[in-house]
Amino acid sequence: MSDQRSQLDLDDDPGFFSRLGQFFSALFLGPLIGLLFWLGIEQNRRAAPLVATIAENLLKTLVLFWVLLLVFIWYRPAWLRRLYLRSERKVVFVGWITRVALFLAIVFAAGWGLVDHFLLR
Repeated sequence: MSDQRSQLDLDDDPGFFSRLGQFFSALFLGPLIGLLFWLGIEQNRRAAPLVATIAENLLKTLVLFWVLLLVFIWYRPAWLRRLYLRSERKVVFVGWITRVALFLAIVFAAGWGLVDHFLLR
């Protein structure tokens, strides 16, 4: 078994009620996040079709990760743990990249707004 730990704190063997809480949290939050992500894709499909296609494929991958997460909460053999940890690292990395891109977009928009406000007017 690998000595790597889950970044979402799923390594400890919780009790029944803790697993039930994790399961229902993932069961409700996963589709909500997916729905919001899908609405964002559909809203910008005409403006940036390439970005929408990439985001749609990313959403399909996140759906598979969500199903794997729901199974992993209840059933944790070594082979599934290795598969889950590999996919979890990739999903967390994509989330990190998304946050960095969002931060850079906000900084760029704020900078452009300041340049527009002070220099161009």
